[in-house]
Amino acid sequence: MKFVLAFVILIGSGAASQAQQQQLVFSCDGKLGEEPVHNVGLVVSLTERTVSFSGYVTPIRQVDPANIYFEGSRKNMYGMVDHVSGGIDRVTGAMTASTTSTLGEKNVSSNWDMVCKPRSRMF
Repeated sequence: MKFVLAFVILIGSGAASQAQQQQLVFSCDGKLGEEPVHNVGLVVSLTERTVSFSGYVTPIRQVDPANIYFEGSRKNMYGMVDHVSGGIDRVTGAMTASTTSTLGEKNVSSNWDMVCKPRSRMF
């Protein structure tokens, strides 16, 4: 019985560890348009194939040895349609993204230009 319990704990902790390895966490500094931004959280989930930052969750479209590309649209909680596209340089940590939020005929567009450094999750 003790052997089975130890085995289950070992398997469970391995799965949790593997899931954490599939999620990359970054802190980014740079610019949103012309305004400086600091400590913007960025999460790349290789398991879910998403990139998340500043409230945007966007599907990963392509991963190659040098870059991760993401693009997608979704309706946000305010009824606007957000379109996000961009890329992350896997070597330098440079991340560029364009966001456009649309409500009817009105569009609000932003350009993100940041450098991201690996971090650990707080909790």
